[in-house]
Amino acid sequence: TTMSSKYLPLGATLAFVALVGCAQIPGPSEVQTGKDTAAQTAPNAASPAGAAIAAAPPAPAELTAQQKLAADGTLAEFDPAGSELSDEAIALIAEFSATAAQAKRVEVTGHCDKRDNEKNAKQLALKRALVVRNELVKHGVANKKIRVKYLTSDARQAVTVTLK
Repeated sequence: TTMSSKYLPLGATLAFVALVGCAQIPGPSEVQTGKDTAAQTAPNAASPAGAAIAAAPPAPAELTAQQKLAADGTLAEFDPAGSELSDEAIALIAEFSATAAQAKRVEVTGHCDKRDNEKNAKQLALKRALVVRNELVKHGVANKKIRVKYLTSDARQAVTVTLK
C-alpha cells in the first residue's frame, strides 16, 4: 500500500466528523444575543473610511454537549477533582445509549490531567470512566461491549467514547 492510501480512512473519518460538527453549529445569524444586531453591523460613521468598517463579528457560541460528542467524542466533562456526572451529561448519555447499544464495542476513556492531580490522576480518570460505563449500562448498553480505559497524559477532565 502507498502512504496516501494508508491514511485515506483517517482522512475520511476526520472529514465526516468536521462536517457533522459544522452542520450542528449555528451560524452567527442564528445565535440570539439579546442585543440589537443592526447596531452591531452598522458602519462606523466616525471613522475616516466611513461605511467601509463594520463591527467585528460576534465570538462563536460555546459548543453544546451534543456538538462536543460529535466533534471529539466527549461524553462528559468534570471538575478537576470531580467524578460526579452533571445532569447534562446524564441526559446526553441516556440519549447516546441507543446508538452505543448498536455498536460492536464501546470504548470509554476517562481523562485526568496529571498536572492537576499528581497523586491520584490514574484513579480519578478510571473512576470517571467507570461512572460513565455504569450509566451506559443503566440505559441498556451491554456491559460486555464496553471497554474501559484511562489517560493522564492530556490536559482534559472528561470522558470520551469511541464506537467500534
